[in-house]
Amino acid sequence: MTRTRRLITVLGSNDFKTCNCEGIRNCNYIQEIFIKKYQQQIDEVLVLATGKAIEFNRSASKDNVDSYKLGLQETLEKIKEKEELSFNYKVMEVSKGYTEDKLWQLFNSLVEEVAMGDEIYLDLTCATNYQSLLIMNALNYLKVLKDIKINSIEFALALMDDLEVQQKLDKLPKTGLGPSFLDLTALNYLDEWTKAVDNFCTTGSFKELEEIFSVDQERLAVITEDKDNFFQDLEQLLKVLKDFDLKLKSCRGRELNDAALSVAKQLAKFDDKFNLNNQQLLPYIRLLSKLKFKLNGLAMNNGTELQNYFQILDWCLEHNFIQQGWTLLTENLVTIVSKEIGYNHNDEEVREDIKETLKYLHKKFQAWREGYQLTPVGIMNDREVFEQVLAVVDKKYPDFPRLYSKFLKSKQDIDRLGMKRNSEDAQGLKKYLGEYIEDVKKIISKDLKRLQKK
Repeated sequence: MTRTRRLITVLGSNDFKTCNCEGIRNCNYIQEIFIKKYQQQIDEVLVLATGKAIEFNRSASKDNVDSYKLGLQETLEKIKEKEELSFNYKVMEVSKGYTEDKLWQLFNSLVEEVAMGDEIYLDLTCATNYQSLLIMNALNYLKVLKDIKINSIEFALALMDDLEVQQKLDKLPKTGLGPSFLDLTALNYLDEWTKAVDNFCTTGSFKELEEIFSVDQERLAVITEDKDNFFQDLEQLLKVLKDFDLKLKSCRGRELNDAALSVAKQLAKFDDKFNLNNQQLLPYIRLLSKLKFKLNGLAMNNGTELQNYFQILDWCLEHNFIQQGWTLLTENLVTIVSKEIGYNHNDEEVREDIKETLKYLHKKFQAWREGYQLTPVGIMNDREVFEQVLAVVDKKYPDFPRLYSKFLKSKQDIDRLGMKRNSEDAQGLKKYLGEYIEDVKKIISKDLKRLQKK
């Protein structure tokens, strides 16, 4: 998709003072300055103007020789000719917007004018208060509707050769355009960060966080000046969050706990940063505090693997990772039994023996109920494991064979796309996942600390 790089600017209806600014002498319109600045980037210029502004600035005025100036369209043509530029421009008449219908008309006109995938350079200097709000909301809407990208948002503080004003402006921090301008692009980035954090907390999706960091990292590195390793720690936090997200969604059981602990460890590094006195960083620090609160369950467990797995199961349930939840719950039951009998829960053969034993015991109970005998001959790799699992189930976890068979059935139901007869519906799979998570928590609550030491 070819992106059109478009400068959107608002034409005021005042009699603008002539000034020298950004290397341009006798500048009459703010549009001249922005075209000069972005002449290598922009393909089109869209000027939003009321009927009054268009009439007032349409063409050259010679009523007063001392205040003679070219009109906007003649000025733009002159710039194109002088600088040998090929950008297109359009002056779009808009209403003053003094009624709700007129506001929505302006909103929809702007939405229709912007094309799919446009890259926007925005000048809000001459926009009225409500126009600024409306334009920003329209562009946020277009990010979703037409996949646009906002490259800059700027506002001129002054456009006059006034010594007193310039002396005041010279005391302001330097911005991208110089002391006479405010660069508001950071507010757009902050909006993207806010939506990304909210989306992660609401849905568990890491994609938006990764995307905004990739486009904003250079600016963040500059404003942080790596104070207290803020940028470095933020970069590492997003890296471990991505690792946790990927391992959870791919059910990497052997690595998932370490990934969760890495997130908790990295979040802890921000504890002493919540008091940083940096106005540009403060909004990001507050967003990180929301992330920390959301992930606080992992940080509280101090490396206890089984507790973390239950926290992760709750995360799966909350964010509708139903397939991952059933897989983790099923395998977690095997881990509990493995720890109880004192075997390495990462040993593949041991895990298979435990699974076969649990399935056998459930079938044995069904056979007893139906009046026939069932023998475990030939189903085990290790008879000793079978006997130990049998003893643990008999003394401590009599419900485990039934639960394991139920979990396995639900997991297979998902694996087979719900194509089996009597498959559970989606709502039922989520409902029962939540209920069984709580059942297992209650069964092993007294043994959790003891099992963790094994």
